[in-house]
Amino acid sequence: MLMMKDDINILKWKIKVKRMANKGHKNRQKRISYNGRCQIKRKEFVWTFNQAPGPYAKNTGATLGSIIRDILHFADNSREIKYILTNKDCRVNGKRIKDEHFPLGLFDVLEFKDVDKRYRIFLNNKNKFVLKDLSKEKLFRPCRIVSKKIITGSNIQLGFDNGFSWILPKTVKANVGDTVEYNIEKAKFGEITKLQENAQVYVVGGPHVSKIGILKAIVKGDVTKANEITVESEGKTFKTREKYVFVIPNDLKL
Repeated sequence: MLMMKDDINILKWKIKVKRMANKGHKNRQKRISYNGRCQIKRKEFVWTFNQAPGPYAKNTGATLGSIIRDILHFADNSREIKYILTNKDCRVNGKRIKDEHFPLGLFDVLEFKDVDKRYRIFLNNKNKFVLKDLSKEKLFRPCRIVSKKIITGSNIQLGFDNGFSWILPKTVKANVGDTVEYNIEKAKFGEITKLQENAQVYVVGGPHVSKIGILKAIVKGDVTKANEITVESEGKTFKTREKYVFVIPNDLKL
């Protein structure tokens, strides 16, 4: 029996969907088109690590493999990186990670337990990642609140910039834009730093990226204009968008 035209189209569609389902995540991407925050040599080799799905977009994060090889220079190739992650105790924000494609972002803490090395990720004035040694400092990760919603039992759940979430105690108040300290050693959330005047802030985007200053004023926007923040840094005052400002606690050493 001859197949009808509609049946043929349905069969083609099923084959196409099956191929798409089997495609999966790509493990590599070309260096020449890389737009992440890890400084790499674009023309030295063809391929680099592709970022796995996670809390960070490709232009705001970097893979664990790229950080180990291209920033820390602990390995020369992917084979050595896989050996380190498989046989050594490598942790990101207190959790052991074995995937070289795992994404890292601003203020994430990277630990190598076997050699007692700890690093925190910052930005330079070119909007690229730099790592600072934390061997003698308190281990915590400042988490910016990016969402706030009511869940079952009339509880309030906060969502953070690194993908973490926290059910807010009923005696504590926090809003989107505030920063909560996450104690890595105790795996607990602690002190809250408010987005308000005279708070210490770190600029994470725009022409003033990586600058540290004091928040002087918040100008509310409307439907067509975002909130505007006035920051004083090194004796100078500038304005930037609220999404480019990250409130940081005073005990965070930069």
